[in-house]
Amino acid sequence: MDELDLYNEKIMQLAGQAKKQGELPRTFMHQSQRTSPLCGSRVECGFDIKNGVITDIDFIAKSCALGSASAVITAQFALGKDLQTIEQARQALYNMLKNGGETPNGIFTEYAIFAPCVVHRARHAAILLPLDAILAGAV
Repeated sequence: MDELDLYNEKIMQLAGQAKKQGELPRTFMHQSQRTSPLCGSRVECGFDIKNGVITDIDFIAKSCALGSASAVITAQFALGKDLQTIEQARQALYNMLKNGGETPNGIFTEYAIFAPCVVHRARHAAILLPLDAILAGAV
């Protein structure tokens, strides 16, 4: 597997949509920041929860294309979801990346784009950062 499989057109398109600098546009009810010690990718996340579901979310992804693409997917995915669903998404993605599990499907299908990254362990943390940031900010 080569770098072209990792950085395919869809990943690059998503990564181009990510906010990569500046600050979150406002103060959110929940905020957190996560950094991958392996690659230095950093994701800052802010979100609001009402009636148990995420009603607004934003990310700043100072990360590689994979981390940035994951932030865009996660921002779209998380709206209207509860924290249990966010944890399930993280577990499905983690299982695929770390354990060679099945490709995420159902409501988690968008994360299947990271299937070529399974063999690139150094990239896993950056891909998981946005979901980790939500879960860390919820406590």
